[in-house]
Amino acid sequence: MRAGPSDLTGWSDLVARLTRAPFVTIAEIRGRAYGCGNEFALACDLRFASQERAVFAQPEVTLGLVPGGGSIEALSVLAGRSRALEIILGGDDFSPGTAERYGWINRALPDAELSGFVDRFARRIAGFERAALVRAKAQINKRAGTPSNEDLLEARTVFNESTTWPGTQRRVRQALAQEARHPQRPARGEEPMPIDRTGPGDPGGDAAPPLPAFMDAEAQQAYWFLGSLVRFRVTGESTGGSLAVMEHRNEYGYAPPVHRHASADETLVVLEGELRAELDGASYTAGAGAAVFLPAGPGALLPHHQPEARYLSLHTPTTGFEAFTREAGVLDDGSGRPPQVPPDPQELRRIAARYDIEIIGPPPRL
Repeated sequence: MRAGPSDLTGWSDLVARLTRAPFVTIAEIRGRAYGCGNEFALACDLRFASQERAVFAQPEVTLGLVPGGGSIEALSVLAGRSRALEIILGGDDFSPGTAERYGWINRALPDAELSGFVDRFARRIAGFERAALVRAKAQINKRAGTPSNEDLLEARTVFNESTTWPGTQRRVRQALAQEARHPQRPARGEEPMPIDRTGPGDPGGDAAPPLPAFMDAEAQQAYWFLGSLVRFRVTGESTGGSLAVMEHRNEYGYAPPVHRHASADETLVVLEGELRAELDGASYTAGAGAAVFLPAGPGALLPHHQPEARYLSLHTPTTGFEAFTREAGVLDDGSGRPPQVPPDPQELRRIAARYDIEIIGPPPRL
């Protein structure tokens, strides 16, 4: 995805451009402002809401996600640290009156008066000198603070990482299955649908069907991971947690530590070179075009004979391997050179354990 005028991409670019735009934006809120809907409203300069019909929430944490579209940055300034923590960590609904007291919105008005008030205010400031409005907004932004590119980029990175966590993927599948059974959300004031608040180790709910996915080449990130360049061709986020496809490029002699995926099977398709798989004491050589199925359990792989091997790995379900690769690896800077500092084995073992992967022993030798 190409960068926009703010030098950011996608939603982060939209948030940055709205907050810094040389014009005034007003959000008139009559309904639910949840998640990215609330983040869009927060990116606007002014927010006015219906007392009877508006409701606000930033509920990502209830699904195991970390908000990544500017809400953490905006609410920390508007509401302060403690109230931002209440909003983000609690993930609960907030009334327009509370949102007004917290500084989340400018005013909560009776529904019958809302549109007229917003229209009059917009027409009033539209009659002023544009240069004065633009310079005044810029000065207020400078003093009050707006999210920097670095903050927005970090927020999006953390959000993307949180989508790969096994507990998050389980909660999202449960939510999708619940929505499929009860597509009509209750109106404000009615009894809400029960929300799953079990921990990561508790039994999962109904599994949602796999999602169709399309990953543009420009959106596919690559990481240096234990000496191998790993490119995420299809992410678990895009398929609803049912499948992840990664392309690996390994130099001769590469091998991961002997490890066990406790809850995921892995299928490998060799594109170039050769791999040697060691499974249950037996050794197998797989050349270009060959496929290897590795059920959950111990195993090891390494290039064999060829200077370089390239292969696809398919993970079903996705579990935590994506998150493990992101956390233990280093984002490729496009230079084609791996990082020079090797990972600490003990730290690697600790990271793997967080993602349901057990490192059993060191890499095997050719």
